[in-house]
Amino acid sequence: MPRPSPFSGGLPDRLCRLFDDAGRERVRRVQNEVIGRIPPPPSSVLAELPADLHEWYLNHWNQVADPYLPDQDILFRHKEDRDVDDWMACPDPLLPGALEAVAIRLT
Repeated sequence: MPRPSPFSGGLPDRLCRLFDDAGRERVRRVQNEVIGRIPPPPSSVLAELPADLHEWYLNHWNQVADPYLPDQDILFRHKEDRDVDDWMACPDPLLPGALEAVAIRLT
C-alpha cells in the first residue's frame, strides 16, 4: 500500500504528533505565557465582527486549560519580539524526540 506523502492529499500530519506528552505540555506552557502578555482586542475590532463570532474570537485570549492532544493544531500566538523569541527557544529540547518520531514515520 503506498504511503501518503506531504501535500499529496494523504493523511494530515500535526506538529503535536511529533511531541510526547511532556513536549506538548511545554508548548502549552509557552502558549499560556504568551497569551497572558497579549492584551485583549480593542472593542473596535469586535464591532467589525458579526455578533455570532465574538465568543469564538475572544476565546483566542483564553489560557489553554487542557493538555494538547496529538491531533490538535497549535496556534503560535504572538504580539511582540519576546513572544517570537519564546517560541523559537521552545523546540530546542523537543527537537531530538520530534526528529526521532519523523524518522520512525519515514521508515
